[in-house]
Amino acid sequence: MAAGGEIVARGTPKEVFTQLELIAGCHIEPPVLGSLFFELKKHGIDLDVSLTVEEAARVIADGIRLLERKKSTM
Repeated sequence: MAAGGEIVARGTPKEVFTQLELIAGCHIEPPVLGSLFFELKKHGIDLDVSLTVEEAARVIADGIRLLERKKSTM
C-alpha cells in the first residue's frame, strides 16, 4: 500500500487491510468487515479477522458455538 508515492505497508491483503489506523492515515476507507472485527475486539470479542462475508459468517458462527459450549460446561 502506498501513500503519496511512499510504500507504507507490505503484506497479504489480510495483513494490510486489518491495520485500520494505517489505512485511515492513507485516506483509504477500511473494509467493512475489518471495521466490524475491530469493533468486536473493542467489546472483548477477539476473533480472527475475515475479508469475505462467507469467512466472516463462519468465524462468527464458530465463535458463538464456542461460547455456547463454554456456558454449558459451567
